[in-house]
Amino acid sequence: MNKLSENSLNTDNLRLERKELINKQKQLSAFRERYLNNIFHQITRKIADYLYETGHKKVIIGNGATNSKDGIDLGNKTNQHFVSIPFRKIIDMLKYKLEEYGIETEETSEEFTSKTSPFANLNKVLKIGEEYLKAKKEKNKEKEKQLGKELEKLYQGKRIKRGLFKDFITGKIFNADAVGSYNILRKVAMPLINNTKLLVDKLSRLIKLKLYQNRKGMIIISH
Repeated sequence: MNKLSENSLNTDNLRLERKELINKQKQLSAFRERYLNNIFHQITRKIADYLYETGHKKVIIGNGATNSKDGIDLGNKTNQHFVSIPFRKIIDMLKYKLEEYGIETEETSEEFTSKTSPFANLNKVLKIGEEYLKAKKEKNKEKEKQLGKELEKLYQGKRIKRGLFKDFITGKIFNADAVGSYNILRKVAMPLINNTKLLVDKLSRLIKLKLYQNRKGMIIISH
C-alpha cells in the first residue's frame, strides 16, 4: 500500500510539473509575440515614414523570404531562427502603413533576380527560367540541364562571395542585394534607368540606412 501511495504521489508531482512547464511555455510564447509585434510595428513605421518623406509613390516587395522557408539549408540553428521569423506579418504591417500614406505596394517573386546582371536581358532570363522550373518540376533532367546551362550564359554575372556580385558586362563589382532589388524593380517597372553610366553610379553609391534599438527600446533610423 505504501508503495502504491508513493507511486501515486510521484505521478501527481509529474503532472503538476508538466502543467507548470506548459504554463511557462505559454507565457514565454505570449511574451515573444508581444515583443516581436512591438519591434515590427516600430520598424515598419520608421520605414513607411522614411519612404513617405522621400516622396515614394510605389513600393515593390520581393516575396522571396515568405516563399523560401521550405527546404532551406543554413545549418540547424540558423534554419530555426530564419523559419521562426514571421516575414508575412512584417510585410503586411508595412503594406497597411504605406497604404495609409497613399503609397501603392506590389509583391512579386524574386526568382532569378539575384543571379542576373542589371544590364542583362532580364525578360529572356525570366522566360528561360520559367521553362527551367517547369522542367525541374516535371523531373526532366536532360532539359533541366540544358536550360540551366543556357541560364548561366544569360545571367552575365555571378555572386563571387556573400554580399558581392561580379558583373561580366561592365566588369564592376556591386552589392548583391542592390542588384537583386534593382532586377525586382525591372520585372515590374522596366525600363527604369536607360543610361548605363548613371545606373553604374547608382549601384556603386548606395544609401545605407541603419535601424537600431536605443536603451529605451525605441527603434531609431539613421544614415
